[in-house]
Amino acid sequence: VFVAPAGTGKSHTVAVFAGAWARVTGGRVIGLTTSTNAARVLADEGLDAAHNIAHFLGKIKGSAETRGHLSVSRGDVLVVDEASQVSTEDLLRIVVIARNAGARVILTGDTAQLASPENGGMMRLIAHDHGQWQLHEVRRFDAKWEQKASLRLRKGDITSIRAYDTRGRIRSGPRDVAHAKAVELWITDFARGKDTLLLAGSNEE
Repeated sequence: VFVAPAGTGKSHTVAVFAGAWARVTGGRVIGLTTSTNAARVLADEGLDAAHNIAHFLGKIKGSAETRGHLSVSRGDVLVVDEASQVSTEDLLRIVVIARNAGARVILTGDTAQLASPENGGMMRLIAHDHGQWQLHEVRRFDAKWEQKASLRLRKGDITSIRAYDTRGRIRSGPRDVAHAKAVELWITDFARGKDTLLLAGSNEE
């Protein structure tokens, strides 16, 4: 189990490992993710292959049946990305496939994240019972205060919100005003050619 809070360099570390594993053993490192976009990110980082889990397992949409999983060979390593969000059933299938092929499985992600919407939580249990490797240094942010604040926020320390608020990172107000301002800011950034994202809490919003 490889635990890495957001911004600590998990994808980069996995990619370096994949290159080393291929050179030393000749085996492949195959990334397995919950989404196709996440699979593309791993592939871009340099993994030999990356698939979303449904595709890897050969799931048939709207059915409990599968058409058979993709090929796995002895010496391969299956890296399950964001494994805390993967269902117990899918993790079991992946482990059985690896065991039958003589391959290995590495669970990566953050045990502090929300678990799978299906029956899940196995990554946290496995890490607790059998140990884990963990990255501790946040590298995504240039500002030291933000590196520390993100880790405090991850632990549920609500006082860390002050660090964001005092630096103008949080904007508040009546709901209708906040919604209008959010849309205005999004449109402004979009018109300037920026990649910008606006999240809503419900379909109604």
